[in-house]
Amino acid sequence: MVFSAWLLQHNMIVASVPLLLFSLSVAFMITTFSLIGIKPKRFTTEWMLANKERERAENSNPMTRYLDRRRKERGSNWLPEKYLMTHPFLSVKADKI
Repeated sequence: MVFSAWLLQHNMIVASVPLLLFSLSVAFMITTFSLIGIKPKRFTTEWMLANKERERAENSNPMTRYLDRRRKERGSNWLPEKYLMTHPFLSVKADKI
């Protein structure tokens, strides 16, 4: 109660800054300390075996390997005309051209 009396002598905006920082730091510490000792799923033996099997299945087809390598080397092939809308006036002028 002593701290609340000290805090309430200030303006509400001024007093809310330390309270906000304190609450955020406590929340960060709780979430960080709760994850200590938990091993991620990707390091379990089942996950590693499934990942190895997935890679074997993907690399068994040489054409798929070639296409995947090509996409990685050359980047994605994003064509704007497939996704972007044409200008609405073009449809009006199309019959007059």
